[in-house]
Amino acid sequence: PVRDLFASCPRTPDEQSDVTWIPDVAHPVGSAFVDVPAADDHRAMRIYYPAAVAGRLPVATGAARFVADGPPPPILRVCLTRWPIVVFLHGGFGFDPGSTTRHQRFRRIGATLAKSGYVAVFPSHAGSNAFSNADVDALRRDLAFVRTGWDRSHAVSQSANFMLAGHSNGALQSFHLARRMPEVAALAALSGEFNYYPDLTAFYSDLRIPKLFMWARGLRAEDLARFRGAFKGPTWTVDFEGQHFDYLNTADTGNALRGPCTHIGALAADLTALFAAANFVSRTPVPLDLSPPQVSLSTVQSSYAGDHLQHQAQVRTSTGCGMFIRWSVEGETGCRYVGSFPPAPCPTAP
Repeated sequence: PVRDLFASCPRTPDEQSDVTWIPDVAHPVGSAFVDVPAADDHRAMRIYYPAAVAGRLPVATGAARFVADGPPPPILRVCLTRWPIVVFLHGGFGFDPGSTTRHQRFRRIGATLAKSGYVAVFPSHAGSNAFSNADVDALRRDLAFVRTGWDRSHAVSQSANFMLAGHSNGALQSFHLARRMPEVAALAALSGEFNYYPDLTAFYSDLRIPKLFMWARGLRAEDLARFRGAFKGPTWTVDFEGQHFDYLNTADTGNALRGPCTHIGALAADLTALFAAANFVSRTPVPLDLSPPQVSLSTVQSSYAGDHLQHQAQVRTSTGCGMFIRWSVEGETGCRYVGSFPPAPCPTAP
C-alpha cells in the first residue's frame, strides 16, 4: 500500500537531518549501532544502521564513536526507502572460543554497510562448522525480529530477500544457509575454510547466486585458487597476502598471526559493500571490477563520506599490501591488482 511506502518518511528532524538524497554505496551517510540482548524469539545481535549523525566524524573512528555521545541516534528515514538487510556471521575465534562478544568485532564491515544504506545484522551464534536445520530456523527468527519486532523496524525493508556474509566458520555456515534459503540474494565468504570439505565441486555446484570469496593467499585451509573453475554463477574472488584474522583490529585477535598489510579490514569492508551494491540493492551502478563508482558529492555528502571507499587508492602508498580481484560474470572475466606500487600483473594461472 502507498501508505506503507510513505511510512518510511521522517517524522522528526533528527530522523532526516541534512540528508536530502537516497543513500547508497556511492552516496553514504552516517552509521550507528545497537546491541540487542537475546530473547525467546531471537538471538543476541548487534545491528548497524544508517543514521543522520550530527557532528559527524570520519568512519575510521568506527561506530564506537557513538558511545561517548549518549544513546544511539534514530535510524535515518528517507521517503519511499526502506533499508535492505545484510546478515554477517562470525566464526569460531579459536584463540577466544568462549567469548560472548565475537559478533561485535567486525565493526568496520558493519559501519561501512550501514553508511552504504544497509541494515547490517551480526547475530551471536556458536561459530561452529557443524550445521543443522536449526540454524535456518534461528536465522529466520532473527530476521523476523529485525523486520517487525525491533524498535527501528519501520525503516527496514520488508522484502524476504537479504544478503548473507560470514568469516571463517561463519562463511561455511553462510554457504550452508544459502543452499537452503532461496531468499538469500548474494553471498560474501571471507576466509572460509572450505578446504576442509573433500569434494568442493559438489559443495559449490548447486549455488548459482552471486558470490564473493576472499582469502589469504597460500593458507591451506582457505586458499581456493585451484577451485575457481568450480564456481557457478556470477563470482568474484579476492586473494591477499596475509593471515586469517587480518579483517579485524589487532586488539580483537589475541595472539593470532597477522599479515603485513594493516588495511585488509578496511579493504574487505569496502569490497563487501561494493559487492552488495553490485548484486543486491543499489541505485548507483558498480563496475564489475568492484572499483568505487566515480560520482560527484556535495559538500554535505562529502562530510558524511569521510574515508568511505577510499582504501583501494590509499594502499598504493602502503607497504606489504597486495591483492588480486578476479571476476567471472555472464561470460565476462577479468582481473586487476590492488595494492602497493609498483602494480603487479595478474597471473595467467588461477
